[in-house]
This record gives sequence, C-alpha cells and structure tokens, in this order.
Amino acid sequence: MQKHLIQFVDATEEHTELIYMWRNKESIRKVMYNSEPLQWEKHVNWFQNALLNDQIYIKILYYDNVPYGVANFRITDAESKTGEWGFYIGEKEAPKGIGTVLAYSILQFLFEEVMIRKVCAEVID
Repeated sequence: MQKHLIQFVDATEEHTELIYMWRNKESIRKVMYNSEPLQWEKHVNWFQNALLNDQIYIKILYYDNVPYGVANFRITDAESKTGEWGFYIGEKEAPKGIGTVLAYSILQFLFEEVMIRKVCAEVID
C-alpha cells in the first residue's frame, strides 16, 4: 500500500498567482460572494494585506507535493475566539476525498493550535 504525503502549509507570497488562478475559475467564482472575474491588482492587494494580518490564516493543502486547495479563516471576535472560514479545491483533477482532508485539516489547526472556540460559515447555493 502506497503512503501519500499530505502537507498543510501557511500560504506565502509564492502562492499569490496560484490562488489567483484558482479564484478565477468559474466553478469557484460561482460560489463566492462576488462571482465576477477577479482583477490581478485587487487580488494582490487583498492577499498581501491578508498575509500581514494576524487575525487571518490562509493555508494550502498539498497532496504528494501538489497543491490542491486553500483554506482561510478570519477571527471576527478575538474575545470569544470566534471567526469565519472558507475553503475550496482549486484543481479539478483532485483526488477523491481531498476536500474532506482540507476541511478536517483547517478545523484541526484552528481548534488545536489557534484555540478557536467557534467557526462560522455561510454556504452559497
């Protein structure tokens, strides 16, 4: 039985273009608040600000050294340890179940390392 390498890493500036490409895929845009194509300058501005904000966590999931998805979390109330999360798989050819691995990974990180008490989400149909 082959073992697979799963890595859940902090996003860095090196991920700017990858996340931009994923975010502009129609399959992902259609379930976002703003479903219009994202402009490069706006993305870079948002991403750089997010990387500097200690209330925002952005993680990339790698499976066998291939990036497949991104998860993010923003603390909305530090006192009550509450925040909002979101995630998506950016690669259409992702291995089956990789979304579950991504969701579990970010939740485990948030509850065990960041010590978050409550995670909130909105689902757009």
